[in-house]
Amino acid sequence: GSALMAWGYTRSFEDGLAAADLPDRLTCPVWSYKHGSVERDEGTYLDLGGAAKGWACDRAVENGLASVVSAGGDIRSERDDTVVPIVDPWGEVAATIPLGRGGLATSSQTRRRWKAGGRTVSHIIDPRTMTPTTSPVLSASATARTALEAEIAAKTILLLGADGPSWADDTNWVESSLVVWSDGSVYGTSGLKLAI
Repeated sequence: GSALMAWGYTRSFEDGLAAADLPDRLTCPVWSYKHGSVERDEGTYLDLGGAAKGWACDRAVENGLASVVSAGGDIRSERDDTVVPIVDPWGEVAATIPLGRGGLATSSQTRRRWKAGGRTVSHIIDPRTMTPTTSPVLSASATARTALEAEIAAKTILLLGADGPSWADDTNWVESSLVVWSDGSVYGTSGLKLAI
């Protein structure tokens, strides 16, 4: 969260975003896990936007408020017949996935972009560098048991870039994934099923 603010994401897009200067080098906050609790550096801010969308979709379906819930690219379904079109960054349908029961999320670095120090940046901060991602993956979609898990997977795939699809294939809780590369190529992992 603090890196996101340092790069200029300090107000809504409707108000216009821009940062005159690039931030000084940012250091990653220190985290530790002890006795069932996560401890973090004082002053650490969290950006839970993506995780909150998936979590909210899951809670709504699990509490019986709806059988399918979609929130900003995250979907949770309890219907066998749920089919989801995956739209690429240019507005075209890259693939149609028969989701059925489970979660799906898409993470993209082509939306929520602005200028910082004359450089175009996105809201996806790479925690390894504390800078906006420069991944060759423009968008990543993943399916999993829940929308929250799918959101975590999609974001990880996008951040890992060229290594993202193989990570998804090797991760047992990620059911499938689809990535759109910077050249417009579309790739899916071995578990990906497409609707015809």
